[in-house]
Amino acid sequence: ISDEEKIILESLFVQAQKIEELKRERDELTQEINNMKEEIANLESLIEKETENYDEKLSILKQILVSYQRMGPGSYIEIILDADSITNFLERVNVVRDLTRNTGELLKSIDEIRNRLISEKENLDEKLVALNKKEEDLVKTIDNEQQEADKLEERLASLHDDREYYEERLNSIMAMMKELDVFMKDA
Repeated sequence: ISDEEKIILESLFVQAQKIEELKRERDELTQEINNMKEEIANLESLIEKETENYDEKLSILKQILVSYQRMGPGSYIEIILDADSITNFLERVNVVRDLTRNTGELLKSIDEIRNRLISEKENLDEKLVALNKKEEDLVKTIDNEQQEADKLEERLASLHDDREYYEERLNSIMAMMKELDVFMKDA
């Protein structure tokens, strides 16, 4: 029994170390999840700000396009044709071209920023889901290890009870042997 108790105690020690390591891992994972959630919250506020900026720029662009529409397509031609020299004409053409190109580029860059931030948030959400899954698996593993440790402790307790039983039986056999010894001497 003592050899079996020794083996069980060694197994319990190993189980306890595994459980402690898994708990440390769970704590680290929980901290990582909390950091990830904080990062997601920061990213969401950044996305919200960029979305507001996007909406504001979109509103300004809308106003610009409305004013262009009111002026009509002839207004560009009038601006260009009102030039009094070839140099002035080329400057006006470049201004009109830059104005239309910059408006499109502005809208495109704002949209790219917004899409990039949304993509980053989706990646972080995926990581968070994976971390949560890992944490659930870790909790299950800890529970299983704890159950194994409990079983070993129960086995150790039963061995202790068995030991007491066998020691009691041995003591009674020893007492009978003493009685037999006395009886044999008398015989």
